[in-house]
Amino acid sequence: MLDDVYLQGYEKPEHIYASPILDDFHDLPPTLLAFEDFAYARHAVKAGVQLKTIVYRGLGHGFADYPISLALYHPDNPLTRLLAGFGEYPAALGLSAAGAMLLSARNREKRLTGVLQTVAGCLSVLLGGAMAAVLPTGYLDIPVWLAALIGVGCTGLTVWGTLLLCRGADRGIVLRAAGTFLLVIFADILVVNLIKIPWGRPRMRLVAGDARACFMPWWQPGTELRDALVAAGVAASRVVMGAHYLSDTAVGLAVGLAAMTAVCRLLFPVKRGAETPFP
Repeated sequence: MLDDVYLQGYEKPEHIYASPILDDFHDLPPTLLAFEDFAYARHAVKAGVQLKTIVYRGLGHGFADYPISLALYHPDNPLTRLLAGFGEYPAALGLSAAGAMLLSARNREKRLTGVLQTVAGCLSVLLGGAMAAVLPTGYLDIPVWLAALIGVGCTGLTVWGTLLLCRGADRGIVLRAAGTFLLVIFADILVVNLIKIPWGRPRMRLVAGDARACFMPWWQPGTELRDALVAAGVAASRVVMGAHYLSDTAVGLAVGLAAMTAVCRLLFPVKRGAETPFP
């Protein structure tokens, strides 16, 4: 990576341009050194340099974030465009599935409660269908009508399959499962956007395509196996497509996992000695 990203064939890895630590430091005057670890400081002190040290924690991640993201940035790659478009479906279809659960398990004894659950279910299905029809068009190079048809078809299949799975199931568990879907999705969207929008960090594709935009480090404000492989592919596609930096994707995964864990613990509390409601 050192040669491919930094040196790019212009110098050998042992040249001091690859790293200042390859120099002996004996010619340095009194020096102010700001760095991410202590290797440079030890080297300078050994050379007898009068040294004042300021350490910025986490700076090394910023040095690696942009060049790695830039090296991975290939927005015209057809596979990553497909994966990035596919990555827009889970939240949308999750909303539709939650709506189908609400419709299936709606209260048939209390009229008002049943009506509210029906309305919430219909709205969730419609919102999920609209998201599935529109969001992938930002990545999939297909006609809008075809993307809409695929989104509506996927939504219909999701609702149909969810209704089949909920048939004969315990209504309380179905309602809690629907609540889990909705809370995880909305909590993830809310938390990520509450962080992302005020932070104001320009996207990778903007930095790569507009000379007026500049990279901003992540810390600087104002600025079972198949499923794991699919999630990793979608996450990687966000970097390759320039929608996010490597650190953005990692934080997004962490936020989603934290939201899912918190909501599941809240809605499906596990008592000692008791079995969980799901196998």
